[in-house]
Amino acid sequence: MRLKFIFLTVISWFTGLMGYAQAGRMIYYLKDSGALVSTKDSADYWMEVTLPDTSISKFLYVVREYGKNGRVRLQTT
Repeated sequence: MRLKFIFLTVISWFTGLMGYAQAGRMIYYLKDSGALVSTKDSADYWMEVTLPDTSISKFLYVVREYGKNGRVRLQTT
């Protein structure tokens, strides 16, 4: 269930990111329930979405999810 939620959330973000391609990266702070929060201190984990690596594909954004300890929990494109 959590993986399905993450997948749907990431797809939604990609749709929104299309207009913000020059930003370089977006960081989202989240609670375990999936709710967005405004600060890293109050988040249970955070996601970083970066521009595609054009040497591989110009359409695949890189998504990394980090735990509270700063270690990567999930990495996908």
